[in-house]
Amino acid sequence: MVDLTIEEEIIAMVQELIQIENHSERSFQGSRNEKWLKVKNRARQLRTKWMEKIFVDEDKTQKWCAEKHILDASKRLTEVGTKYLSAKDEETCKEALMDSAEVLGMYYFLNDKSKNNFFKKLIGGKKCSNKDQCKKDQ
Repeated sequence: MVDLTIEEEIIAMVQELIQIENHSERSFQGSRNEKWLKVKNRARQLRTKWMEKIFVDEDKTQKWCAEKHILDASKRLTEVGTKYLSAKDEETCKEALMDSAEVLGMYYFLNDKSKNNFFKKLIGGKKCSNKDQCKKDQ
């Protein structure tokens, strides 16, 4: 197994910081404990700091925001897949995990990264049944 690149590690960390923001918000709503707002705010500050290291919005669109949602959606699909696996529904688990990879591919596609081959195949009209098949077709 190959180690993750720095960018991939930052992407994973940003995904987790987004989750901390979301859970802190819900925890505050349920408890009214203002400590959760401080945690949410700090997680947001850290997320912004690290996103700046990997995200470039040269065309002044809403790319930054879209990328944040792409990373969040990809992480959530992974969580959905894990829950289906726990419920012994392996087929739906696999579907959610493949969709998570497709959504994460959107980030690479928007940033013209080489890791977007899986997503390129999907938007090119041929939906691959798995990542390995997409790699073979290149």
